[in-house]
Parts: sequence; C-alpha cells; structure tokens
Amino acid sequence: FKAAGKLADPPSPTAPDTHLLPSATTKIKSNPDSLVFDTLFRHGKLSLEHLAKEVQWEVNFEEDYGDLRSFLNSYKVLFLVNPATTEVVLRRSRRPKAHRPMTLQLMPEYHSCAYTSVCEQFDLRILEGIYKRRGLTTNLMDGVLGVRFEGFFEMFLFQNGAVVWWGANREDHWIVEDDFTNQDVVSEAAVINRHTVSEINTLYPKWSTYRIDPNMDMVPGEDNTEVFATFRERLELDHFRIPANSKRFPSAETESKMAISFAMAAASKADFFEYVTLTTGDQIGTMTSKTGLLEHLVGSKRLSAPWMLEGELRNAQLMMAFITDEPDFLWEKPYLQEFVTSTMDLFSVENRREYFNNKCDAQFQLIDSITERRHRIFMMRSDFFLIIILALDVCVLLFKLTLVMYVKGSVFYKEWDPADW
Repeated sequence: FKAAGKLADPPSPTAPDTHLLPSATTKIKSNPDSLVFDTLFRHGKLSLEHLAKEVQWEVNFEEDYGDLRSFLNSYKVLFLVNPATTEVVLRRSRRPKAHRPMTLQLMPEYHSCAYTSVCEQFDLRILEGIYKRRGLTTNLMDGVLGVRFEGFFEMFLFQNGAVVWWGANREDHWIVEDDFTNQDVVSEAAVINRHTVSEINTLYPKWSTYRIDPNMDMVPGEDNTEVFATFRERLELDHFRIPANSKRFPSAETESKMAISFAMAAASKADFFEYVTLTTGDQIGTMTSKTGLLEHLVGSKRLSAPWMLEGELRNAQLMMAFITDEPDFLWEKPYLQEFVTSTMDLFSVENRREYFNNKCDAQFQLIDSITERRHRIFMMRSDFFLIIILALDVCVLLFKLTLVMYVKGSVFYKEWDPADW
C-alpha cells in the first residue's frame, strides 16, 4: 500500500508471494503496520489470535503499542476487524457498483479536491501524532496541519474544524473521510464539538477539480502577474490551476495548495453557519406558530428556547467574524496573498458573511418579538391565576356565610335574634 503510493485491491491468496517477511524472532523497532500489512497480504485474512501469533505481537510490539485490536482500530484505513468473528482483512477500495451512478471520470492530468467543515475545532497536535504513526508525512505550522501521502493525496486541516483534501479521487475518498464522518474513530479526541451526523451528511463534501500546470513558473519575490492571471482563468468553473514545483521554487505546489485551502476552509465554515441559520429559522417559525396562552397554562418548558437559539446564533456570528482574518502564514509568505484573495472571491466568502450577519439580525428581531410576547403572556398568566384565587376566596366566603345563616347542623350556624338586626 505504502510502496505503491496508490490504492489497490489485495490479490487473491493464491497469487504468487512477492513480499519477504522479516524473521518472526527478530526484535522489530519500526512501526509494525508494514509487518501486519504484509502478513495479511500473504494470507488474505486471519483471525485476531492467529495474526498475533504470526507477527509475535506480545513479544515484539505489545509493550510499545498495546493490544493488537486497538492497534488495528487505529489503522482503519488499512485494516478491517470483523466484530463478530474477529477476522482481520485488508480493507478494499470502495469501488462503484453497477447499480450506482457512474463516478465522474477525469482526464489523467486533472484531479479532484474537496472541502468540508467537520467540527468547531481540531486539536492539530493530536492529529499530527496520529498521522505520523500511520507513516504519513506531516507538517504543522501557523495553525495549519499538512498531511501528505506521496503520490496519492495531500490534506490540510485547520484549527477551526475545516479539512481540505487534494488528490483523493472520489471513489477512493473513504481512506481520508473515515476519520471525520465516523463517531468511533481513533481521532475522536482531536475532534472537538463534532457536527451532528445530519449536518455532516448535508455539507459533506464540496468537490472541485485542479491541475498541476508546468507552465506556471512562480518565483517568490518576483513579478508573478502572469501566474495569477492564469490561475484566475478557470476559477468560474471551480477549477484550480496550480503552479508546478521548480528549481527556483521547489515547494510551489504545496504552498499554493495551502493558500487555496485556507480560502476553501473559510467557504466550508460559511456553508455550515448558513445551515445553522436555516435550522434556527425553522425553529423560530415553529415558536411563532405555537406561542399562546394555553401553552403557558399547560407548561413553560419551551420558555427558554428563544434564549438558547439566540446564544447559538451569537456564537455562530462570533466565529463567522474570524473566517476572513488574514492567515499567519501570509506574514512569512506574502506572495501567496493572491491565491487566498481570488479563491475567497470565487466562493463569495465576504458577501456571504455580510448576508449571514443580516440574516442573524433579522432572526434576533424575531426572537426579541417572541420574547416580548411571551413576557406579556406570562404576565397575563399571573393575572389569570390571581383572578382565579380571588374568585375561589369569594366562593369560600359565600359558602361560609350560607352555613352560618341557613344550615342549623353546621358549627358555623347561629341563631339570630331579630333585636340584633
């Protein structure tokens, strides 16, 4: 898997074995994922117990990596453990079946990229450790975690909970999506306040295309007007033309992707917060139609709902205010500014932020009107109960007066002397 640099289905157990396994008695100091992979590649599938014996897990690895099952679960992109039979197999690519719609086929020089918002915040240091243990190349700087699997995909994760993928084709996208769509994953500790499943399914993912253009010769500190003009040519089609690495700028491709990814991450947060206003708008609509005196007489459990929605919108508005802040890496790499600005304009991030603020202001006004109406109804309820109490008091006094005047057997009865009148 790692040597090939691309995803491929494991061969059948009868295929010629071209992998040489290290001696089982040798103390292996490296990460055991390669040994486990080669063992499963050779046998096809093994039980958890048999696999542990094959690689001598207790002797070689248990002290450093814990039990074998936990280790395999941390490598879900490679290994699949059957919870019923405890059989372990290499995970195959999710190939489209005949009854599914055909996956978009791109020309060889064109690739796919995707972005989405997964949670409110990532702990990038935890994620960096996870991907390092998986043998991937990582680079954490200025609030951006770059993850690279040479020849297959590149990924950028941002502290605001957005993730952008480059190069993972659409039918094999599962290799990078499992860590963010599944609840029971090893990266759970690094995903803070994950969006709900319905939110992730609604927003996940947004696709674009890109191409590495060898004719875009970008050099930091020089006039790159032609490079940026070429970059903007296909933006209306959601297609990015990326400068190729060169001797004068060997990291042109990665740095350009990072700058574009920042703008795509901002667009993903704008998508999420717009979705928040849609859901809160629906809830506010139900409140205006169900707010009445009878509701308050029966119970006031929904009384706090307007304040809860207002707090949710205020929090979203606060986070939305920061999505267009200038990223830290532009202080050291100002030549990337045009990539960020052009991509922001492509996704209309600034306009969407203004629209979001206006929509929030309108919803705040509705919440204020609902709150004021509920307060009036609450005061009406207080007056209503006060009237009932006074009416009951009058009824009790009239009942007592009746007993005193007309019921001889009552303790309250009193013989009245006409002279007393």
